[in-house]
Amino acid sequence: NVNQNFTPDEFINELLTNEKYFKEINGLKYFYPQYKELVCETFANREKPKNQVIKFCYETEEELQELKEYAIKFNETHERMKLSEEPDIRKDQNTISFGNYFPETLK
Repeated sequence: NVNQNFTPDEFINELLTNEKYFKEINGLKYFYPQYKELVCETFANREKPKNQVIKFCYETEEELQELKEYAIKFNETHERMKLSEEPDIRKDQNTISFGNYFPETLK
């Protein structure tokens, strides 16, 4: 659960500054797969829509598959924000990156 004392934008800052949630690879922050729901829900609920990239690291092929399947399910159940259908997968770094976008900003 998101801490009730944070707005979604404040919690995004927490996600990006608290090393509990991410692993740094080549100077970039990649969220751990176990936080996929928390991260995506928080970004989707941000006050001002912002198209960007949400990056995750993974250790196993099973985690990679779970991240890909979660993105498909997320897109089916969320209208405000969507994740790219063709993520950037870097097997050499064990990372996957989803562009996120807000359809309302594309009108």
